[in-house]
Parts: sequence; structure tokens; C-alpha cells
Amino acid sequence: MDYERAATPDRLPGDLAGRLQDAADRTLDLATVDRVLHRAVQLQAEGEVAAPGMRTDALVRVAAEVGVSEANLRRALAEVLTTPEEEAGFWSWLLAPDRLVESQVVAGAAADVEQRLADWMRQFEGMRLRRRVPGGGVWEKDPHILTRLRMALGGGRGKLRTARNVTHGVAATGAGGQVVSVSADTAGARVAGQAALAIGAAAGGAAVVGAAAGLDGVAQLGALAGAAAGTAAWVGAVVWAVRARVNQVRDRLRRVLDNVADPRLAGQDDSLVEQISRLRRTWWGRR
Repeated sequence: MDYERAATPDRLPGDLAGRLQDAADRTLDLATVDRVLHRAVQLQAEGEVAAPGMRTDALVRVAAEVGVSEANLRRALAEVLTTPEEEAGFWSWLLAPDRLVESQVVAGAAADVEQRLADWMRQFEGMRLRRRVPGGGVWEKDPHILTRLRMALGGGRGKLRTARNVTHGVAATGAGGQVVSVSADTAGARVAGQAALAIGAAAGGAAVVGAAAGLDGVAQLGALAGAAAGTAAWVGAVVWAVRARVNQVRDRLRRVLDNVADPRLAGQDDSLVEQISRLRRTWWGRR
């Protein structure tokens, strides 16, 4: 009740109350209506931005005020909510983040897109769905003997099986498409790399201590230089090995998305089995 009294015209400053009373008795032109609505949306947005969070419909209105179309906003919203961020930091930069993340907009209904992704994960990656999560699912390596054999004969397939788990998400963009994201847990590769670097550092430190204790002069400097070079080579080899593995996983995530976007590519995956089959068909054809 106090709020209602505070909002009445007689509580407004100066002659604004009278001007509002006059405006209530006349028709506003379209330009004035546009200005009033524009300002009202600004005030509404300011109040909602000041709050701990903002509703999606309010975000749509704020975006419209700065010239962002609702279709683009819906797509951006789907991408952000579906795709987790990769971790930043020194070890993530040097070796691997906790998770690798890739996303792509795919045309089609959500059910069809998710079914294409599931078919690819089972057939070409040797993964099985572990559990469903809102908007997606979590995949793990399928330990079945036939799956292991199929992956072994598949050449470059099954790279995602080296990850602890793989997650996917599907969200509508609001324009007839779906934002599909896939992410792979690569924390294990980073931990293994850190352990290998620690072993190399310990070995290098022991070599330095031994050189400092048992040698003098030029021989000591040569031993120290050799230990430093050996440690540097070890660090380089470890970093290269971890990043090569991570790049394989990232490339495979992108391949998953490409094949979900265009299922015709799935038949062009040149596996070892298909190469042998092609050679056999070629040989029998010549006979």
C-alpha cells in the first residue's frame, strides 16, 4: 500500500505529476510511444541486471535494445549452456586441460541429431552410454571383447576411448538447428605428464648433485651442462607426447561433430578393415 501511494502522481517531483495527468487525457504519437517503451525496457533491464541473475526473456529484451537479434541470442545461449569451458592455467596450456571441448551447429531435429551422434559413438568410437544428463549424456569405453576387437581393426578409430569419459549436449538454437557439443576428459593425460616431468626433474637434480660432489672445474661444468641438456630433452619429449595425444583426441571430437552434421561422411572413414576389403574387391575384380 505504501508503494502504491509513493507511485501516485502527487508524489512525483516538480510538475511531472501534472504533465502525466495531461498525458493520460491525450493520445501519444508513435515516436513518443517508441521512446517510452525503449526507456521502460532500459529501466526494467537495469533492475534485473542489478539482481543476482537474469531471466532469459529479460536477456532477450536487453539484447534487442543493443541490436542483437533474438535468433542470434538464442543460438549463443544454447552454445554457452551446452558447451563447458576449457580450464585455463599453466598446466592446461603446457600439457592438457581437464577437458577438451568442441561444438558445432547441426541442422535437424534434436532427436535425430542425438541419434546420429549415438550411432557414431557406438560404431566408430567404441563407447557406450553410461548415464543421461539434462540435455545430453555421459559416455565411457565399452569393454566388450567384440568392441575391443573392432576398434583394434579400425585403424585410427576409437581415439576417444583413451579419455576417462566423453560427454555430449544438444540444445536448440531457436532457428531450426541444434548446438551439439562434445567434450572429453583429458585430466589423466595431464596428470601422467606431470608425473613424468617430476621424475625427470628428480633425475636431473640427482645428476646435478652427483656432478657437483664428484667433479671439479671444467669436468663439473660439462657434467652440469649434460644434465641440463638431458633434462630439457626429457621435458620436451614428455610435453610433445602428451600434446600429441591430446591433439588426437581433439581431432576426433571434431570428426564426431563433422559426421553428425553430415552422416554421409561416416562411410568414408578409411579404416584398416575397409582398406583390406577394398583390396580384396579390387583383386577379385581383376580375376
